Amino acid sequence: MEKLEEPFNKECLFIKNGVILLFYVNDILLFYDKATKQATFKEIEKGLMRKYKLRKMKKFKWFLNIRITCDCAQRKIWLYQDSQITKMASKFRINATNNVKTPISGNIKASTEQATNEEIHAYQELVGSALYVAVITRVDVAKAVNELAKHTKNPSKAHF
Repeated sequence: MEKLEEPFNKECLFIKNGVILLFYVNDILLFYDKATKQATFKEIEKGLMRKYKLRKMKKFKWFLNIRITCDCAQRKIWLYQDSQITKMASKFRINATNNVKTPISGNIKASTEQATNEEIHAYQELVGSALYVAVITRVDVAKAVNELAKHTKNPSKAHF
C-alpha cells in the first residue's frame, strides 16, 4: 500500500488521493467520494484490516464526543458539541436558554474584591471548558472566551 500523506503535520489526519482518514486512539473515520474514490478507499480499508480489527459502520453519528450530521447530496458535514455545551451549562448552573446575538462585551471590568480559591478554581474550570468548545468546533465564541480568560486570576460573580 502506498503511504498516506500527513498534511500540515497533523498527527491524526491523513490523505491519499482524495480519501481523508481521521483517527484518535482507536476511533477511525474515512471520508471519500463513492463515485470517484471507491478504489482508493478499498485499498486503504484492506491495509487497515490487515493490521487492525475494525468494526465497519455504514453511518456514524458521533466522533470524539462530537455529534456529526451530513447532507450527502449537497456534500456538507456539520459538527456539533451540543452535548458538551449542555453538560457544561448544567455543571456550572448556566442558563443555556438565554441566547444572545453577541455573546459578550469587550469591556468586562476587573474585580475589585478578592475571589476565594474555590471561586477561582471553578471559574478557571468554566473558562477551560469553554475554551475546549471554542477551539474544537465553535470558533464563533473564541473572542468571548478570550475576554473571560483575562479574569481567571480573580473573577467576580459578574464574570460567571
